[in-house]
Amino acid sequence: MIVPSVCQVLMIAARTVGGPSYPEMIEEVDRELTKVIEDFGHAMNVETLRIANETSKLSFSQSVNS
Repeated sequence: MIVPSVCQVLMIAARTVGGPSYPEMIEEVDRELTKVIEDFGHAMNVETLRIANETSKLSFSQSVNS
């Protein structure tokens, strides 16, 4: 299955709603969407580190108490 890029999806959407595609607007939305995706990825990394830290603390306390 071929997955279209974000820019391709935005151009298809622009054409679908009845107007011509505006490359500058599409590029701006693409940049904003890319930033949102990157920010989400960073947030997921921080949450993963937090969970790993909590898990290691729990594992350590269980090993000390054994």
